[in-house]
Amino acid sequence: MSNNKPKQIYNRSTHNHIFNEDGAKYVIPLYQRAFAWTDKEIVQLIEDINEATGRYYLGSLIVYKRDNGSYEVIDGQQRLTALFLLLDYLFDYCKYSNLDASVLTFECRPTAIITLEKITKCAGLDNIREEIKKNENELQLDVGLYNGAKIIEETFAKEGIDPKEFLETKLSNVLLYRIEVPPHTDLNRYFEIMNTRGEQLEQADILKATLMNYIKDDDKIAKERFAQYWNACADMDGYVQMHFESNLRKIIFVFNRKNPIKYDKEIFKESKTAATCSIVDVLKKDIPVKMQPYDEDEDNTRFEGIISFPYFLLHVLGVYLNKTNIPLDDKKLLQTFNTELDLLDSAEKEKFSNNFIRCLLKCRFLFDKYLIKREYIGDNVDGKWSLKTLEARNGKPYYANTKFNFSGEWEKNYERRHKRILMLQSCMRVSYTSPKAMRWITETLSWLYYDKHRDDMSKFEKVLEKLATQPVDEYLKNGEYNEGTLTPHIVFNYLDYLLWKDATDKDKDKYKDFTFEYRTSVEHWYPQHPSEGTFTEMKSDEGLNHFGNLCLLQRNINSKFSNLAPSAKKTTFCKAIAKGSLKLRLMSELMEKLSDEQWRTEGYKIHGEEMLQKLKIAVDELKSEN
Repeated sequence: MSNNKPKQIYNRSTHNHIFNEDGAKYVIPLYQRAFAWTDKEIVQLIEDINEATGRYYLGSLIVYKRDNGSYEVIDGQQRLTALFLLLDYLFDYCKYSNLDASVLTFECRPTAIITLEKITKCAGLDNIREEIKKNENELQLDVGLYNGAKIIEETFAKEGIDPKEFLETKLSNVLLYRIEVPPHTDLNRYFEIMNTRGEQLEQADILKATLMNYIKDDDKIAKERFAQYWNACADMDGYVQMHFESNLRKIIFVFNRKNPIKYDKEIFKESKTAATCSIVDVLKKDIPVKMQPYDEDEDNTRFEGIISFPYFLLHVLGVYLNKTNIPLDDKKLLQTFNTELDLLDSAEKEKFSNNFIRCLLKCRFLFDKYLIKREYIGDNVDGKWSLKTLEARNGKPYYANTKFNFSGEWEKNYERRHKRILMLQSCMRVSYTSPKAMRWITETLSWLYYDKHRDDMSKFEKVLEKLATQPVDEYLKNGEYNEGTLTPHIVFNYLDYLLWKDATDKDKDKYKDFTFEYRTSVEHWYPQHPSEGTFTEMKSDEGLNHFGNLCLLQRNINSKFSNLAPSAKKTTFCKAIAKGSLKLRLMSELMEKLSDEQWRTEGYKIHGEEMLQKLKIAVDELKSEN
């Protein structure tokens, strides 16, 4: 790298600044995120500058000088954009000449470009607000940039900072290093090096830049499409449709149950819609959007995804390659993708990029519709499991339970099946707390992606049952039911699912309060070392670690629970047991008929054999159906 001298953000003698001192123009490439600084970052920047005494170094800006002389911003674009907005506000307040919006360009993002032009030319946000009122449906604005300018304006007013004094005495002492990477630098390799040093972009951002780099530079539409789809999928909370601007959303997604998304090639064809334009047309032209892209759906943030975006990328790679053994390690995201990309030539890599982004969007839609989320509504701070679809009612989005075909069943059976599908998924989710172990997500997405029966409720339920019972079957085949605390959690949770299912099939209100929670501690019902009285110790060869004497608990209960005898646990923790796992509830109910000694000698065995038999019957029935 070649280090330039530090650049002065503002020269009070000449009124020159970092954006005009050497005729430089800065380009924010498409692989970079949109401007996303909020109150926290912007206020902190202003406060740091205002509180500094003497010269203040703001860090470095890493750039790549293009052939046309412009600087491609590799790192520091959030800070650079904030400085532009800050300078514009200060120059406007001091009645100096306006900043030229063209010196900071957001590649292939017309709304961002237009917003900067409005901010620099409208002489204050009040004038922009007037334009918004007059042209509510036509004015295009980048919300992040507009809000950034608004935060700067409000901060100076709220903190009582004099803008002119700030500009002349504070900002004039701020320096920024602009560091150019050498010509012909392999930017993808540079990203990787910086990442290994704990700097720069996240691995997912580097992967995005790598894949976009494989698309021909003159194919701007493909690059923009890639960036829009990637950015929409990257936010794993809420539903992917709501991460698109409303006009584009209407082109890609169709809000009906039969065909809610244009799958595969159809999503990219120039097929006409009710909006009389195609996906390609939309990407070519400027798209008018409202001030708040998500204002149609204020509740969108109430849904939380069950995995993070890097892990989702790995699951989608498994779907795309039709492999279920892709390593699920977010720290090896780049390594895993590069292993596959290294097998391809340049033309195949371009094809991979274009096809993978299609696969990513489709998988995200399927993930949102058919896999559970955590939903937070009302005063429920802990959330609940949710399996819902984003639909439309009178042109407005709303959430409804995911609908399936009924395979000839009476529709009255729908509610129970829907609940079973939700319970099966939440059963697996709480069993595999590490995202590295959630291979069931890859297999579920693969079935949804490739199987034409994805809307068949009964088939989908069988797929989930098969995934849930595979490790249970291995446990049963082993024939060793004395594994104690090493007993796989899925065995306990799947048993709870069976107990819940059998009970609710007879009485829908039975166990209606039961839900799968993160019960992560395997505990002995009869302890090895009872803490009271003269109770006999239970040894390993006497059934201490037998499945019948084990239960699954929340970890915060375990420490208090461990050394009490069964009868004491039943009375002391009656409320916790009443809300606990169903196996635990059954064990507690048995203590109404058994003494602690009877449980130690025979009760655990009777209970254990009954529970194991229930598991064996369920697994055998499922295997016979397959």
